[in-house]
Amino acid sequence: MARDASLRVGIVGAAGYTGAELVRLVHGHPNLALSYVAARERAGQKLDQAVPSTAGIEGLGELVLETFDVARASELSRCCDVMFLGLPHEASASAAEALLAAGLVVVDLSAAFRLKDPLAYEPWYGISRRRPKGPGLTRWRARTAIRPKSSRSSHESPAHLCAFS
Repeated sequence: MARDASLRVGIVGAAGYTGAELVRLVHGHPNLALSYVAARERAGQKLDQAVPSTAGIEGLGELVLETFDVARASELSRCCDVMFLGLPHEASASAAEALLAAGLVVVDLSAAFRLKDPLAYEPWYGISRRRPKGPGLTRWRARTAIRPKSSRSSHESPAHLCAFS
């Protein structure tokens, strides 16, 4: 998508509910450019086929959903500055670790890093969790951070997200 932007953004899970909302928010932000979209079942489809609300939007609907492969993390770091993960929590943990190791900033919207204590995670979510290595993993104000500042209102409630860094 050709736009002067300070950050190149990728979205893994772009065809899902969370990913589709991220596509909308990123597209509407003046300082972000959507440079990579990926989905599992809908890989190979144009974004407007998987996310009908993108149909007819120049530079958006014709993006092709790619298959996300953690082995390509270093390659993705050449086209993205920030990677949003709209994946199930068990998939986000391994994806985040690979992307962080490649030097990307990762915003994970799953429950993978919601609880501080890894031992408390398994009773709540049924799977064990390990802490990824490397800086950059954050869920800090994900919704607020990607909206243009001019659209924020002093009457809005702050976004309540857990952060892990």
